[in-house]
Amino acid sequence: MIHESLQLENASVRVLEQPIFHYSCDSIDGLYAKIGLYSKLSAEDMHAKGIKSSWLKIHLYPKLIWFRWYIVYGGWRDGAAGVVLSNYARDTTYLKYLKLKYLDTGK
Repeated sequence: MIHESLQLENASVRVLEQPIFHYSCDSIDGLYAKIGLYSKLSAEDMHAKGIKSSWLKIHLYPKLIWFRWYIVYGGWRDGAAGVVLSNYARDTTYLKYLKLKYLDTGK
């Protein structure tokens, strides 16, 4: 639902000579608008699959995600960008499970 996939029929695939730069948003406002959309779509997808939320998923898992992005994946080496991306991952996870909790309770 969130990540579309490319489907090619009768097309050739070639190696690119130059990199493709993918800037998915150009501001913090755009980033948090995306967090709102992605967390909503993820929660709806998990709800449709029967996945449940819990206190641990809402409060502990986002902290573990932040740790993974910032410490394990080396976000600390990227300075402010690493902090922003780690917080993005944490906030998306938190909101996803919070929204799922409200879908589970019917509110």
